Amino acid sequence: MATIITIASQKGGVGKTTTALNLGYGLSRAGKKTLVVDGDPQGGLSAACNLKKRTARGLLHLLKDASAGDSPSVSGLYHESLSILGNGVITGADTAFFEDAAAEGRLAEVLAGLADGYDYILLDAPVGVGAVVRSLLAVSDRYLIVINCKAGTMKTLPRLMRTADWVKKEVNRDLEFLGVLVNMYDPESAPENKIYTYFKSSLARNFFFDTVIPLDERFETASFRALPVAMLQECGEVLPSQEALAAELLAKTDGVADPAAGDLPAIREDGDDLFTELLAELCESNGYNGALLADEMGFPLTTHNCAIASDAMAAFTSVLGDTLEKAESVLDQEDANNITLEINECDMIGLHRFRALNSTYFLLVHCPRAAAFPGSIEMTAAEIRARLTA
Repeated sequence: MATIITIASQKGGVGKTTTALNLGYGLSRAGKKTLVVDGDPQGGLSAACNLKKRTARGLLHLLKDASAGDSPSVSGLYHESLSILGNGVITGADTAFFEDAAAEGRLAEVLAGLADGYDYILLDAPVGVGAVVRSLLAVSDRYLIVINCKAGTMKTLPRLMRTADWVKKEVNRDLEFLGVLVNMYDPESAPENKIYTYFKSSLARNFFFDTVIPLDERFETASFRALPVAMLQECGEVLPSQEALAAELLAKTDGVADPAAGDLPAIREDGDDLFTELLAELCESNGYNGALLADEMGFPLTTHNCAIASDAMAAFTSVLGDTLEKAESVLDQEDANNITLEINECDMIGLHRFRALNSTYFLLVHCPRAAAFPGSIEMTAAEIRARLTA
């Protein structure tokens, strides 16, 4: 039986489909009979391989055949060890049928029926955490997440990880996490370097694949020709990264050590952190509803009675952090650090930015609109800074 791997992402434009195709080709070149399946109703993989010029049949037709009691069959593409199965979706009605089949569990049944005869099946999932993604994870043995080194992409990781964790607990206890693959990495970009270094130093080593796929125009050339990049004569220095990725995945699936979702930065329970008591004192002395301390990427480090989710907090600090930077440049306000946002007739959110140990932190409070701000949280931030540098 094949090892079934879902290739997922929470954000579009990260090269997930390109990864699925090129990884599939790499595995087949390593002697593994591989099937890559277009599990996305939008048909990205089908388009990338020009499958409709070869056959209109796809996963949709296998779903309909299964309803009629027929057995699925898939032909090879590129060479005999690599097969590609498109989604077969053409009309809006096809999309609705596909999504209904996923929600009802029939998609998982058909995919499981394909496992015999292959060493690996790679499932190119739609972007996000919808019913189709959950169905693909439900039938998978492993999953990997593709990202690029953009702040907005990195901040989407927790939601996708939580979805996979729910599938593991409620539907598929055998599901294991292979890791996060950094794709389209530009080492000449200072922001990308900063983000990559930050996360590599903050998370467990096995959370990421060791292999990093570079940003290279030859991937675009290969996509235009509907080929895996390794089939280009001019594939050059991108080929070693593709071979390394296939080899690393083979090693990981031989003996998977699951880097659990708990390795992600997450809100800790009250009482687990050095600063929780300090946040509690801040709220009690000022009548605040709750408070939260986050790092520069927007991931909460500790909280007191604050119900803001980690992904929401990441987006919030990103937007307001950008606003603070614009205030410094546009309004010529040196060291602009505070913003308040009224959220209803009674409450507001206050955000204070400060630096310690050459890093940026955000202290957020949820409080009544009449509450004192910003002096009280600036004093708390000063105490946090003192404890961090002690």
